[in-house]
Amino acid sequence: MSLMLKTVQTKNSKVTYFVCGQGASICLLPSSGRGGRDFFKLAVVLEELGFQVIAPNPPGVEGSSTDNNSPDFHDLAADAVAAISNETDKCIVAGHAFGNWIARTIASTYSLATGLVLIAAGAKQWPANLSSAIDCLASESATTEERLAALRLAFFTQQYFKNRGQPDDWLNGWYPQLIEIQRNARIATDINSWWHSGSVPILDLIALQDPFRPEDSYADYTSDFGRRTTIATIDQASHALPYEQPAAVANAIYEWSLRVNLTGVRNA
Repeated sequence: MSLMLKTVQTKNSKVTYFVCGQGASICLLPSSGRGGRDFFKLAVVLEELGFQVIAPNPPGVEGSSTDNNSPDFHDLAADAVAAISNETDKCIVAGHAFGNWIARTIASTYSLATGLVLIAAGAKQWPANLSSAIDCLASESATTEERLAALRLAFFTQQYFKNRGQPDDWLNGWYPQLIEIQRNARIATDINSWWHSGSVPILDLIALQDPFRPEDSYADYTSDFGRRTTIATIDQASHALPYEQPAAVANAIYEWSLRVNLTGVRNA
Protein backbone atom coordinates (compact mmCIF):
# COMPACT_ATOMS: atom_id res chain seq x y z
CA MET A 1 0.00 0.00 0.00
CA SER A 2 1.45 3.34 -1.12
CA LEU A 3 0.03 5.36 1.78
CA MET A 4 0.97 9.03 2.06
CA LEU A 5 0.19 11.67 4.70
CA LYS A 6 -0.67 15.00 3.09
CA THR A 7 -1.76 18.42 4.35
CA VAL A 8 -4.18 20.99 2.98
CA GLN A 9 -4.71 24.47 4.43
CA THR A 10 -8.08 26.22 4.53
CA LYS A 11 -9.02 29.65 5.85
CA ASN A 12 -9.56 28.32 9.39
CA SER A 13 -8.06 24.83 9.44
CA LYS A 14 -5.06 22.71 8.65
CA VAL A 15 -6.24 19.28 7.55
CA THR A 16 -3.98 16.26 7.34
CA TYR A 17 -5.15 13.18 5.52
CA PHE A 18 -3.94 9.78 4.41
CA VAL A 19 -4.23 8.89 0.74
CA CYS A 20 -3.40 5.84 -1.33
CA GLY A 21 -4.34 4.19 -4.60
CA GLN A 22 -5.71 5.31 -7.93
CA GLY A 23 -9.17 5.04 -9.42
CA ALA A 24 -12.60 5.96 -8.12
CA SER A 25 -12.19 7.96 -4.91
CA ILE A 26 -13.67 7.08 -1.55
CA CYS A 27 -13.33 9.23 1.56
CA LEU A 28 -13.32 7.41 4.91
CA LEU A 29 -14.39 9.39 7.99
CA PRO A 30 -13.58 7.95 11.45
CA SER A 31 -15.73 7.30 14.48
CA SER A 32 -15.95 9.43 17.63
CA GLY A 33 -12.59 10.42 19.08
CA ARG A 34 -10.63 8.50 16.45
CA GLY A 35 -8.40 9.27 13.47
CA GLY A 36 -7.72 8.07 9.95
CA ARG A 37 -5.31 5.34 11.04
CA ASP A 38 -8.32 3.20 11.93
CA PHE A 39 -8.81 2.62 8.21
CA PHE A 40 -5.36 1.33 7.26
CA LYS A 41 -6.50 -2.32 7.00
CA LEU A 42 -9.58 -1.33 5.03
CA ALA A 43 -7.54 0.95 2.77
CA VAL A 44 -5.29 -1.96 1.74
CA VAL A 45 -8.25 -3.94 0.39
CA LEU A 46 -9.96 -0.94 -1.19
CA GLU A 47 -6.75 -0.05 -3.02
CA GLU A 48 -6.49 -3.63 -4.30
CA LEU A 49 -10.05 -3.29 -5.61
CA GLY A 50 -9.11 -0.20 -7.60
CA PHE A 51 -10.09 2.68 -5.33
CA GLN A 52 -8.24 5.82 -4.34
CA VAL A 53 -8.67 6.09 -0.57
CA ILE A 54 -8.74 9.47 1.22
CA ALA A 55 -8.86 9.41 5.04
CA PRO A 56 -8.95 12.88 6.65
CA ASN A 57 -7.94 13.37 10.26
CA PRO A 58 -10.29 15.43 12.49
CA PRO A 59 -8.99 18.41 14.50
CA GLY A 60 -6.30 17.46 16.99
CA VAL A 61 -5.29 14.26 15.20
CA GLU A 62 -2.04 13.72 13.25
CA GLY A 63 -1.40 17.47 12.94
CA SER A 64 -4.91 18.52 11.92
CA SER A 65 -6.03 21.71 13.65
CA THR A 66 -8.65 24.44 13.47
CA ASP A 67 -9.00 28.01 14.66
CA ASN A 68 -12.73 27.44 15.11
CA ASN A 69 -13.39 26.93 18.83
CA SER A 70 -16.91 25.59 18.32
CA PRO A 71 -17.24 23.85 14.95
CA ASP A 72 -20.53 22.32 13.92
CA PHE A 73 -21.07 19.39 11.54
CA HIS A 74 -20.79 21.68 8.53
CA ASP A 75 -17.39 22.95 9.66
CA LEU A 76 -16.13 19.40 10.21
CA ALA A 77 -17.54 18.41 6.83
CA ALA A 78 -15.81 21.37 5.16
CA ASP A 79 -12.45 20.22 6.54
CA ALA A 80 -12.99 16.75 5.07
CA VAL A 81 -14.09 18.23 1.76
CA ALA A 82 -10.87 20.27 1.64
CA ALA A 83 -8.92 17.00 1.73
CA ILE A 84 -11.18 15.41 -0.88
CA SER A 85 -10.98 18.42 -3.20
CA ASN A 86 -7.20 18.37 -3.00
CA GLU A 87 -7.32 14.98 -4.73
CA THR A 88 -10.52 14.74 -6.81
CA ASP A 89 -13.81 16.36 -7.78
CA LYS A 90 -16.02 13.25 -7.34
CA CYS A 91 -16.02 10.93 -4.36
CA ILE A 92 -17.94 8.28 -2.46
CA VAL A 93 -18.17 9.44 1.16
CA ALA A 94 -18.14 6.77 3.86
CA GLY A 95 -18.47 7.36 7.58
CA HIS A 96 -17.78 4.92 10.39
CA ALA A 97 -20.14 5.34 13.37
CA PHE A 98 -19.98 9.07 14.29
CA GLY A 99 -18.32 9.63 10.93
CA ASN A 100 -21.55 8.71 9.17
CA TRP A 101 -23.05 12.00 10.37
CA ILE A 102 -20.22 13.97 8.77
CA ALA A 103 -20.46 11.88 5.60
CA ARG A 104 -24.19 12.60 5.46
CA THR A 105 -23.53 16.30 5.99
CA ILE A 106 -21.18 16.23 3.00
CA ALA A 107 -23.76 14.37 0.90
CA SER A 108 -26.37 16.94 1.92
CA THR A 109 -24.24 19.92 0.99
CA TYR A 110 -21.66 19.15 -1.69
CA SER A 111 -22.17 17.98 -5.26
CA LEU A 112 -18.87 16.07 -5.23
CA ALA A 113 -20.52 13.20 -3.31
CA THR A 114 -21.46 10.39 -5.71
CA GLY A 115 -22.53 7.86 -3.09
CA LEU A 116 -22.84 7.50 0.67
CA VAL A 117 -21.73 4.56 2.84
CA LEU A 118 -22.84 4.22 6.45
CA ILE A 119 -20.36 1.89 8.21
CA ALA A 120 -21.75 0.63 11.52
CA ALA A 121 -24.04 3.62 11.83
CA GLY A 122 -25.81 3.55 15.17
CA ALA A 123 -29.55 3.30 15.60
CA LYS A 124 -31.48 6.51 16.13
CA GLN A 125 -31.11 5.82 19.88
CA TRP A 126 -28.80 3.52 21.84
CA PRO A 127 -28.20 2.67 25.52
CA ALA A 128 -26.30 5.24 27.59
CA ASN A 129 -23.78 2.63 28.75
CA LEU A 130 -22.39 2.46 25.22
CA SER A 131 -21.55 6.18 25.27
CA SER A 132 -20.04 5.62 28.71
CA ALA A 133 -17.81 2.95 27.18
CA ILE A 134 -16.42 5.55 24.79
CA ASP A 135 -15.73 7.88 27.73
CA CYS A 136 -13.91 5.07 29.52
CA LEU A 137 -11.73 4.30 26.52
CA ALA A 138 -10.75 7.95 26.17
CA SER A 139 -10.08 8.39 29.89
CA GLU A 140 -6.47 8.60 31.03
CA SER A 141 -7.50 7.38 34.48
CA ALA A 142 -9.22 4.17 33.32
CA THR A 143 -7.29 0.95 33.87
CA THR A 144 -6.39 -1.39 31.02
CA GLU A 145 -8.89 -3.90 32.40
CA GLU A 146 -11.67 -1.30 32.38
CA ARG A 147 -10.85 -0.25 28.85
CA LEU A 148 -10.74 -3.84 27.61
CA ALA A 149 -14.15 -4.37 29.17
CA ALA A 150 -15.40 -1.28 27.31
CA LEU A 151 -14.04 -2.64 24.03
CA ARG A 152 -15.80 -5.97 24.64
CA LEU A 153 -19.05 -4.21 25.48
CA ALA A 154 -19.20 -1.69 22.68
CA PHE A 155 -16.72 -2.37 19.88
CA PHE A 156 -15.44 -5.92 19.44
CA THR A 157 -16.96 -9.39 19.38
CA GLN A 158 -15.92 -12.07 21.82
CA GLN A 159 -14.83 -14.09 18.79
CA TYR A 160 -12.32 -11.38 17.92
CA PHE A 161 -10.73 -11.55 21.36
CA LYS A 162 -10.69 -15.34 21.23
CA ASN A 163 -9.12 -15.64 17.79
CA ARG A 164 -6.94 -12.53 17.53
CA GLY A 165 -6.34 -11.31 21.07
CA GLN A 166 -6.82 -7.81 22.41
CA PRO A 167 -7.01 -5.02 19.81
CA ASP A 168 -4.12 -2.82 20.96
CA ASP A 169 -4.78 -0.28 18.21
CA TRP A 170 -8.12 0.43 19.87
CA LEU A 171 -6.75 0.56 23.39
CA ASN A 172 -4.80 3.51 22.00
CA GLY A 173 -5.61 6.22 19.49
CA TRP A 174 -8.32 7.99 21.50
CA TYR A 175 -8.59 11.80 21.57
CA PRO A 176 -10.81 12.97 24.46
CA GLN A 177 -10.76 16.63 23.38
CA LEU A 178 -11.98 15.56 19.95
CA ILE A 179 -14.88 13.65 21.52
CA GLU A 180 -15.92 16.85 23.30
CA ILE A 181 -15.65 18.85 20.06
CA GLN A 182 -17.75 16.29 18.20
CA ARG A 183 -20.45 16.09 20.86
CA ASN A 184 -20.70 19.88 20.98
CA ALA A 185 -20.83 19.97 17.18
CA ARG A 186 -23.82 17.64 17.22
CA ILE A 187 -25.66 19.93 19.64
CA ALA A 188 -24.77 23.01 17.58
CA THR A 189 -26.02 21.63 14.25
CA ASP A 190 -29.62 21.79 13.07
CA ILE A 191 -30.49 18.15 12.31
CA ASN A 192 -32.71 19.25 9.43
CA SER A 193 -29.64 20.62 7.65
CA TRP A 194 -28.04 17.19 7.18
CA TRP A 195 -30.31 14.30 8.17
CA HIS A 196 -31.82 14.03 4.66
CA SER A 197 -28.37 12.99 3.38
CA GLY A 198 -28.72 14.51 -0.07
CA SER A 199 -30.01 12.42 -2.95
CA VAL A 200 -27.18 9.99 -3.72
CA PRO A 201 -27.35 6.17 -3.39
CA ILE A 202 -26.76 4.90 0.16
CA LEU A 203 -25.17 1.69 1.42
CA ASP A 204 -26.09 0.89 5.03
CA LEU A 205 -23.44 -1.57 6.27
CA ILE A 206 -24.63 -3.26 9.47
CA ALA A 207 -22.47 -5.39 11.78
CA LEU A 208 -24.63 -8.20 13.10
CA GLN A 209 -23.08 -8.07 16.58
CA ASP A 210 -23.12 -4.26 16.89
CA PRO A 211 -24.85 -3.21 20.15
CA PHE A 212 -25.32 0.29 18.73
CA ARG A 213 -27.56 -1.21 16.02
CA PRO A 214 -29.93 -3.88 17.38
CA GLU A 215 -32.01 -5.87 14.93
CA ASP A 216 -35.18 -3.87 15.53
CA SER A 217 -33.36 -0.78 14.19
CA TYR A 218 -32.14 -2.28 10.91
CA ALA A 219 -34.84 -0.42 8.95
CA ASP A 220 -34.06 2.97 10.54
CA TYR A 221 -32.51 4.40 7.38
CA THR A 222 -34.52 2.61 4.71
CA SER A 223 -37.62 4.03 6.39
CA ASP A 224 -36.21 7.54 6.01
CA PHE A 225 -34.42 7.31 2.66
CA GLY A 226 -36.40 4.66 0.82
CA ARG A 227 -35.31 2.80 -2.28
CA ARG A 228 -32.00 4.62 -2.68
CA THR A 229 -30.80 2.72 0.42
CA THR A 230 -29.22 -0.73 0.20
CA ILE A 231 -28.71 -2.76 3.40
CA ALA A 232 -25.80 -5.18 3.70
CA THR A 233 -25.00 -7.16 6.85
CA ILE A 234 -21.63 -8.49 8.00
CA ASP A 235 -21.33 -11.29 10.53
CA GLN A 236 -18.70 -11.65 13.26
CA ALA A 237 -18.32 -7.91 13.72
CA SER A 238 -19.32 -5.35 16.32
CA HIS A 239 -19.11 -1.55 16.23
CA ALA A 240 -15.44 -1.56 15.14
CA LEU A 241 -16.65 -3.08 11.87
CA PRO A 242 -14.03 -1.73 9.41
CA TYR A 243 -11.22 -2.87 11.72
CA GLU A 244 -12.69 -6.30 12.53
CA GLN A 245 -13.79 -7.19 8.99
CA PRO A 246 -11.93 -4.95 6.50
CA ALA A 247 -12.15 -7.36 3.57
CA ALA A 248 -15.89 -7.88 4.02
CA VAL A 249 -16.47 -4.12 4.27
CA ALA A 250 -14.35 -3.37 1.20
CA ASN A 251 -16.02 -6.07 -0.88
CA ALA A 252 -19.49 -4.90 0.15
CA ILE A 253 -18.64 -1.32 -0.88
CA TYR A 254 -17.15 -2.50 -4.16
CA GLU A 255 -20.09 -4.74 -5.11
CA TRP A 256 -22.62 -2.04 -4.19
CA SER A 257 -20.76 0.65 -6.13
CA LEU A 258 -20.85 -1.54 -9.25
CA ARG A 259 -24.52 -2.33 -8.75
CA VAL A 260 -25.54 1.34 -8.53
CA ASN A 261 -23.16 2.32 -11.36
CA LEU A 262 -21.05 4.83 -9.47
CA THR A 263 -18.77 6.83 -11.74
CA GLY A 264 -15.22 5.54 -12.09
CA VAL A 265 -15.73 2.15 -10.41
CA ARG A 266 -14.60 -0.68 -12.70
CA ASN A 267 -14.67 -4.45 -12.53
CA ALA A 268 -11.48 -5.67 -10.81
